[in-house]
Amino acid sequence: MIEQIAIAATGVTAIWLTQSKHEGVRRFACLFGLAGQPFWFASAISAEQWGIVVLCCFYTVAWARGAWNNWLSPKRKGADGLTAGQRRLKAAHGDPEAFANAVWRAVGEISVDEANAAINKYRAEWEAA
Repeated sequence: MIEQIAIAATGVTAIWLTQSKHEGVRRFACLFGLAGQPFWFASAISAEQWGIVVLCCFYTVAWARGAWNNWLSPKRKGADGLTAGQRRLKAAHGDPEAFANAVWRAVGEISVDEANAAINKYRAEWEAA
């Protein structure tokens, strides 16, 4: 009975959260989905429903993917819309626009080709970060 209550509570909450209009709320869905998985496994194993156990494995992988993408990945964007790598680049050199402006101010000391190459390289680093 406890497993069924936990399955219902975590499952309905996870599904409800996936439909939120707000990204900050949607990202919690995977946590509730993962929290329910032990109860799914316990229920399926005790009932000897081996097909459901296999499905539980797939669901666990899917919810774990959500946890990675929404909580653990270094590529995840924060409230400011930047990844951790972009925040580091911005602290060191500014955003791509500020970097480009600084490079163009130095055009007398470097060639236009060098300026374009530096700007393109920085934008590529920014996108990869």
